[in-house]
Amino acid sequence: MKTEVSFFRVSFGRIWILLVFVLSGVGFGDCVASDKPLVDVRRVGFSLLEGEEWLRMRIEFSFRTLPEGGVARSDRLADVGVQVTQCFGSETAGFRFFRAGMELVEIETERKYSVSFFLPQAVIRKAGIRDVPYAWLLEWFVDGVPIPPGNRSMSDNLVGKPEVLASFRRRASEEAPVNDGILIPSWALPSWVECDRADEPAFRRRDTCVDPGAFRNAGGKASGE
Repeated sequence: MKTEVSFFRVSFGRIWILLVFVLSGVGFGDCVASDKPLVDVRRVGFSLLEGEEWLRMRIEFSFRTLPEGGVARSDRLADVGVQVTQCFGSETAGFRFFRAGMELVEIETERKYSVSFFLPQAVIRKAGIRDVPYAWLLEWFVDGVPIPPGNRSMSDNLVGKPEVLASFRRRASEEAPVNDGILIPSWALPSWVECDRADEPAFRRRDTCVDPGAFRNAGGKASGE
């Protein structure tokens, strides 16, 4: 009988200790709780640069974390991505969709940053459409996981209209690929174009990641030799 009581006390004691760890967010609690990243889009503006040759879309934003079950444990986020989709035109003239993306190596939470995307004015003027998008959408990702877009991540004519937003996404998916490479992120902007980019974070440029073997053929010589 004493053995059974002792076993019960030991087992109950272990369960109680485990429960305290989980409820206090210490030890095992760190494995259960996680911080949800949230993006705050502060401002989206459009302006013309270099004699009105480039249309700049400048996005001011910051990230914060929403802790689950306690205080946020991270003040940095890695592998943050944003994809921009712009739609130019009108119902009568038709629409053209452009898209581009950017990957950020790491950012600090609660700190303001900006990223910019540029569209050559000659492209849209040749089509006879106006200098500002008819509609636009920002889609955010952290470590590959989509962040639900808020009202400030889209143009006013998409806000509160889920069917219109779904149609916009569908058409962009179908029609934007033909224009890929025309809307560009700031790191692809020609060096002679001057603009303030002091608050931009570090970018990841995958087009610079080239396998050294790609420069050589089977005979060991560089391509073209």
